[in-house]
Amino acid sequence: MSSRSSSFAPEQVRGFRRWAFRLRLVVVVCFFGLASLWPLGTLDWVLCRRIESLVAARHYEEAEPLITWLRWSGSTRAELSFWEGRLLRKQSRSEEALKCLETARTAGYDKERVRRELILLHAQSGNLSPVRREFEAMLASPGPDASEICEAFVNGALIDGQTELALAIIPPWQLELPADPQPYYARGRVFEHRFDTASAEREYRSAIERDRSHWPARFALGRLLLSQKKATDALVQFQAVSRMRDNAAPRLQVAKCLRALGKADEARTILHGLLKYPAEATAKSFKRVDEPYWGLPVELELGLMESSLQNWTEALPWLERVLEEDPNQLEVRYALAGTLRSLGRLDEAQREFAAVQRARTAIAEADRLVDELDRKPGPCVAERCRIGELFLKNESRLRGEFWLRDALNHDPNYAPAHRLLAEHYQQLAKRNPAYADVAERHRRAAADSVPQPSTAPPSDTERVLP
Repeated sequence: MSSRSSSFAPEQVRGFRRWAFRLRLVVVVCFFGLASLWPLGTLDWVLCRRIESLVAARHYEEAEPLITWLRWSGSTRAELSFWEGRLLRKQSRSEEALKCLETARTAGYDKERVRRELILLHAQSGNLSPVRREFEAMLASPGPDASEICEAFVNGALIDGQTELALAIIPPWQLELPADPQPYYARGRVFEHRFDTASAEREYRSAIERDRSHWPARFALGRLLLSQKKATDALVQFQAVSRMRDNAAPRLQVAKCLRALGKADEARTILHGLLKYPAEATAKSFKRVDEPYWGLPVELELGLMESSLQNWTEALPWLERVLEEDPNQLEVRYALAGTLRSLGRLDEAQREFAAVQRARTAIAEADRLVDELDRKPGPCVAERCRIGELFLKNESRLRGEFWLRDALNHDPNYAPAHRLLAEHYQQLAKRNPAYADVAERHRRAAADSVPQPSTAPPSDTERVLP
């Protein structure tokens, strides 16, 4: 059988080689031609324009190596510091962003634009009150930064629990920039926070229609589909997101989909590979798709998977490590109890089952209080706070946060809710420093608030897990 290359005549092969040589020659000439313009600043100006467009399109992985290369080449262009500062701001690396923006200002970059960028840095942390008037002025004259302004203030509003403000900003943002996927994604986050998954899914799909490489929207859509037991559809989304550079977060979700589809061996291979990822890269991956990162998510999935497969000996160390890191994982504690029982460690299993039962009692109390809200007059702030506390400490951080913020929506000065949120965000700040400022604001608000008498009924249970 003849090889594929034998179908070409020798003259054709020589022609291809001459063509390839000429192409390489053109590339070399172009490179040195561009390099010769370096003293005039032309090349770094061109690359700054490319960085600007990549950051605006939220293609951060492509912008970072260009910035690194320009820094390595010795560029001292003030504009480069500004764009690097914007990139770092959008990655929630606030302290680094601040340093770059100060460098840009000192080096002579447009001081007004640096000032506005610093306002966006302040706003996206959730501390909106001091810059509310500035925001209105910036929206009246946005220049080329309309999307950046809206995105920063919407993100800040969501962090601060001001969902109505976020929803008010989004429609004019969509009207001004109809091709921008970010407002659709932002509205999807609001709907998901309100547990309106159908509307959230619609918004995420609208964002993806406008940018198929919008990784946070694809990740969020995949997560919703997997929660609806649509593992095959979810897998498509997570495999797409896995094309991003730091891809630990979507690869973990790929493993979850494979487990749901009965492909445990493939899932296990991925999970053991993820254990070798540097912690910094894993945290960066979760941040890139706007997902909270706490506990030991890879070990958690390994523990639950091995337990579900009745591989008790393999499951035990993973489950114990997860609970040591985060004791308020009800699903994991139940799996641990079953694992201990199957291994014959009955006394330990009984203690874990008892803890699970106490947690379920707490959740039942929360469900009862929720059912009673519609029948009670008044804002019921203490009850809403209690519901949030019970969910936060026994089942779901997300549901707990929702109810604590709901309590503050009815009474912004309710100190117990501020204290619980301060503790919650301080835990999140261990993995994402952006939450440190939010935690501090709630601590100050709790200290400044006049103690409120509780109107909640006596609790059926206190914090139940060790």
